[in-house]
Amino acid sequence: MRGAVLLILLAVLGAALAHAYILGTESLDVVYQATQGSVNVVPENGGSLWSNPAHYPLIATNAYGGCLAVADRPYIYQVYLNTSLLYTLLQAISSAFRPSAAPTAPSNASYITVILAKYSIVSLFTPYGYMEWSYGLSNINITAIATNCVNVAVGTVSGRVVVLGEKGVLATYNVGSPVTYMAYSRDGAVLYVGTFNGGLYQISSGGLTQLASLNGTIFYIGVNPRGLPYAVSFYKGALPHIYIWPLGVDLTPGAITEYGTNTPAVAAAASQDGSTLAVGVYDNLYVYRDGSLWYSALLPSAPTAIAVSGNGSIVVVGTLGGQVLVFWNGHRAAEWNAGAPVTSVASPGTA
Repeated sequence: MRGAVLLILLAVLGAALAHAYILGTESLDVVYQATQGSVNVVPENGGSLWSNPAHYPLIATNAYGGCLAVADRPYIYQVYLNTSLLYTLLQAISSAFRPSAAPTAPSNASYITVILAKYSIVSLFTPYGYMEWSYGLSNINITAIATNCVNVAVGTVSGRVVVLGEKGVLATYNVGSPVTYMAYSRDGAVLYVGTFNGGLYQISSGGLTQLASLNGTIFYIGVNPRGLPYAVSFYKGALPHIYIWPLGVDLTPGAITEYGTNTPAVAAAASQDGSTLAVGVYDNLYVYRDGSLWYSALLPSAPTAIAVSGNGSIVVVGTLGGQVLVFWNGHRAAEWNAGAPVTSVASPGTA
């Protein structure tokens, strides 16, 4: 019962602030929240334990919720001074309009150019907001983040994966396409990377290995301690598809959600034991158990967020219409209206 109460609280928290999203700890004693302007640590009874300003942040935690990794992504304006370029430019303009006239610009005329660059700050915090370390990365556009609570990995639009730790940048890998999703294994030893062009990679013991090549773009990776991870991709062709690897499932027509800071994304989640994968497409929920379809359900509106409990018995679905539905072992157990599009939900990892 306590788990069900927490599910209700967390679903409403996810919808309370437009575009906010949340990550739960294993016991849901605290919740990590990211909004367009801040990151917050929220206790199970509401309120705030800790809050920090941030610009369109991406957040991550490990399988247990034992830390909070933050990628703060502010825009930085760089101003340069060039004393010769303006003089040359004025000479050309003056000659074009008044060929006989000499330029009137002084030799020390200045030229100012403003360059909009992407600058990111990557930090690792304890569950209650104590900063363990923080580093700045210049001219880098972070598109994905993952952590094992020792290191933090960030993926970029240029196709780089940068792994940071207490001593700074530990390693850099190139996957050749914008990084769209990343996840660490439950023991933190393996990093899985999904890309815009459908590449699924594994980084382990310092080596980069490609596991698969999917159609479309990978928008979700579900860690499976029993074997290969789940990867869900979206392909926007004449008819959009959702592909689920390695199950070989093709859900057509497919759809993605773009309501939220951490989007575009597919509504999907896997249980911590790897037995169960839930995927939402249009107004339908599909739940797979041990590689086969366990049950499906018709939803009142398009699914935008899904959470699955540790053993897969509980599946929570938030929708664009604001409805939140709880399924228990395939049966609809509860439903209520959060009053706004639901951008994120969380469930207890032990249920």
